[in-house]
Amino acid sequence: MHRASAHAQGFHERGGGGKFLRPRLRTLSDPFLLPNMQAAVARILGALDRRERIVVFGDYDVDGVTSLALLAECCAPMAAHRNCFCPCG
Repeated sequence: MHRASAHAQGFHERGGGGKFLRPRLRTLSDPFLLPNMQAAVARILGALDRRERIVVFGDYDVDGVTSLALLAECCAPMAAHRNCFCPCG
């Protein structure tokens, strides 16, 4: 990792970027600490139960495309009627 980008990520000690570059599930923070996560999960599960159409919206940067793909794939086994939308850059 380049020194400047490592420092920008908050890694000030040598070797501190390892956890960032090789994350493990046990080191991730609880997603339910994000604002409105409980309401979002309840809304998605309710839509799946009612077999409503779900539109998954993501942006075109790497985390937006990744989260769009993950959520769309997670809905697929539940026979969800889903559309994905990712605007062009």
